Amino acid sequence: MNAAGTITHGGSRRSGLTLVELLAVIAIIGLLVGLLLPAVQSARESARRSQCSNRLKQLATAVLQYESSNAMFPPGGLVWSGTPHSQTTWPWQVVTSPFDLNSWSWQYFILPHMEEMKLFEDGAIQSSESPATAQRGQRITSRGANYLRCPSDPAASTYKASWTNYAASAGPQFTQNAYPGCNAPWNSSYMNRTDLGYVSSNSSGQIPNRVADIRGLFSAVVTGSGNPNGNVRITAAAAPDGLSNTLMLGETIPGENRFWHSSSSAWQQYHCSNVISTVIGLNLATPRMPDCSTTTPCARFGDMVYGNWGMSIGFKSKHPGGLVFAFGDGAVRFVSETINHDTFQLLGCRHDRKPVSPTEF
Repeated sequence: MNAAGTITHGGSRRSGLTLVELLAVIAIIGLLVGLLLPAVQSARESARRSQCSNRLKQLATAVLQYESSNAMFPPGGLVWSGTPHSQTTWPWQVVTSPFDLNSWSWQYFILPHMEEMKLFEDGAIQSSESPATAQRGQRITSRGANYLRCPSDPAASTYKASWTNYAASAGPQFTQNAYPGCNAPWNSSYMNRTDLGYVSSNSSGQIPNRVADIRGLFSAVVTGSGNPNGNVRITAAAAPDGLSNTLMLGETIPGENRFWHSSSSAWQQYHCSNVISTVIGLNLATPRMPDCSTTTPCARFGDMVYGNWGMSIGFKSKHPGGLVFAFGDGAVRFVSETINHDTFQLLGCRHDRKPVSPTEF
C-alpha cells in the first residue's frame, strides 16, 4: 500500500521482447539480407569485371606497342622450321615430338611491353641452343603473372601458373572437329560467307602462306622458316574495316579446354588454344570430361565437352551475360553473349568492309 492508501502490485516492470516480437525481428533482418545480398554480389561482380577489363586493356596496349615497334601484330603462335611448309602439309602437330611444344605465343612477344623483360629473356633462344632445338616458351611454363587471370573465373586459383583467361582473335576461321562423333555446328554456315564479306578460309590449325588466308588480326600459328617474324605479317593497314571495328583480344576459360590441360601456356602456342576463332559460339560451357577417342567417341558424352575443339576453343567467361573484349584500337568493351552471330563474325573479320555499330553489341 502506498502513501495514498492504494494498493500496488509488487515487482519491477518487465522489459524485453516476446517470442512473437523476436521472430518478427528475425524475419525483417532475413528480408533485408535477402534484398541486400544480390546487390552485394552484383557490386562484387562489377568490381571483378572492372579488374578484368583493366587487365585486357594492359594486354591490348602492349600489343599495340609491339605493333608500333615492329610494324606488325605479334604472331599468334610461332614455331620454328628450317624450310617452308604448305598449309596442306602442315596441320595441327606442327613439328614432331619432342619439339612440338617449342614455340612462342603472342603473349610471349609482348612481354617487354608488359615490363617483363627477364621473363622474355628466359624464354628466348639461349646461347647453348640452336634455333631448331630451342625450348622457347616451353622453358617458362612454370612462371606466371597476375594479369593472366580473370578474377571472375572461380577456378583461376587452381590453374597452373602460366594458364591465362585471355586469348587473341583469329576472326571467322573455321575450326576442325575433334574426334569422330564430335560436332562443330557453325563451320558449314560460316566458312564461306560472301554476304558477310569473306570467302572460304583454311582451318585455324593450318599455317597460312598469305595474309589473305587470315580473317582476323592473328593467325593461330605461323612457322619461322628461317624468318624470326614468321611467314606472314598482319599490319594495322591490313585492317581496312578499321581497328576500332575489329576484335583483337577476348576472354576464354582454360579449365574448359583440353589443350590447356595438355600442355598449353600463355607463353607457348600449342595447337590453337592461344588464338580463338569467332566462328565458335559465345559462352559455351564445355566441362572437363574423359578424353574422347575413336573407341569412346565424343557422342558418348555429348558435344559440349572440353575435348571437342569445335566448341571448347571459344571465347567464354564467367561474367553474367557476356564477355569483355579488347578491340584493335585498344578500346575495351563488354559484348553480350546474345549478340547476333553474323554480327560477331563482322567484328572478328578485319577486311569484310562492313563496320558494325556499337549499338549492335
